[in-house]
Amino acid sequence: MTTEVEQINADMLTSMGLRLGLTSDDVRYVEASVRNVWNNLAIGAVLASLALLVFLRFWRATMTGVVGIPLCTLAAFLGLMLAGRTVNVISLAGIAFAIGMTVDNSIVVLENIERLRRRGLDRWAAAVAGAREVGPAVLASTLTTVLVTLFFLPSLLTVCMKFAERKGLAGPAFGDRQDLTRVGA
Repeated sequence: MTTEVEQINADMLTSMGLRLGLTSDDVRYVEASVRNVWNNLAIGAVLASLALLVFLRFWRATMTGVVGIPLCTLAAFLGLMLAGRTVNVISLAGIAFAIGMTVDNSIVVLENIERLRRRGLDRWAAAVAGAREVGPAVLASTLTTVLVTLFFLPSLLTVCMKFAERKGLAGPAFGDRQDLTRVGA
């Protein structure tokens, strides 16, 4: 942005005796915030993997659940790209939230599969039966979050954004978190 402002000054405004300047430059703050969220996402992914290991008590099942973390993250970034959104602190928070939902669902499904394996079912039968048993509950849990995001939060955010607009605050950025919660789920 600074380079473009200087270019505009040099190309057009200086000859007219005008000068365009930035009133504030939050680049360092935003970069530090985004870096902080990335660090928190990485730490969260490691802690989520450890949580999976604690709950599941098996490396193989844990690794199956851990694969969902990067897949969820990639799906969220793909959703951002397709929606024409930018990566910012709010969108990264939405990605972290979606990863949390993925880990929660992984724990429920994989724990049930492991329970059935301990009862003597082979891998394939345990996977099919385990997912079939808890699948509806996991789907219902995920859909409640998605539906709340679809129907309730926009109304709440509309009120917040109207307030933010009156106060001169940046409101539209909050839409990214909602969209990413839906994409990641």
